[in-house]
This record gives sequence, structure tokens and C-alpha cells, in this order.
Amino acid sequence: MAVIGYAFLKTKDLLAGAYIKLDEAPPSSTTEALIKFSGFIPREGALNINGRKIQTDQNGSFRDDILLMTGYNVITLEARDKFGKQVEKTYQIMRL
Repeated sequence: MAVIGYAFLKTKDLLAGAYIKLDEAPPSSTTEALIKFSGFIPREGALNINGRKIQTDQNGSFRDDILLMTGYNVITLEARDKFGKQVEKTYQIMRL
């Protein structure tokens, strides 16, 4: 039974795949020039925001500030797990 539990723990990341969990969803519109993205990706994963590599801590937590231009902004978060599985989230934010 212990072997099955150990095997599950070692393969759960492979089965779950890549994901991005934000602490809070960004607004669809704002008057602020700076917006904060923070959240979590699987450990040993990689994260890019608009093509820029974002550092995560040993638990997969991240935090980054994004400067918004006046008008329409597209922010793309892309996470890749250690097995090469990838997920992408895109947010459209209007800075008024």
C-alpha cells in the first residue's frame, strides 16, 4: 500500500499538468497605471508574463507588477511544468 501512495505522490504533477492560480483576478478596467499579478504555479515550473520570465519561489509562488498603457492592454501568462505541459491565460484590461 505504501508503494501505491508513493507512486501517486510522484505522478500527481504529471497527471495534473501545468496550471496558473491567481490570488485574485485582474480587473477588466482600471485607472491605475500599475497592476499586480500574484499567484501560484506548480513547483519546478516556469512562468512568463508577456514573454518575460518571472521568478517563482521554491513553492511556485510569484508576484509581478505590470505597467499598463492608457487604453487597451493584453496580458498573457504562460506556465510550463517540468514535463513540458503548457497552459496560457490571457487578460484584456482597459486603462482609462
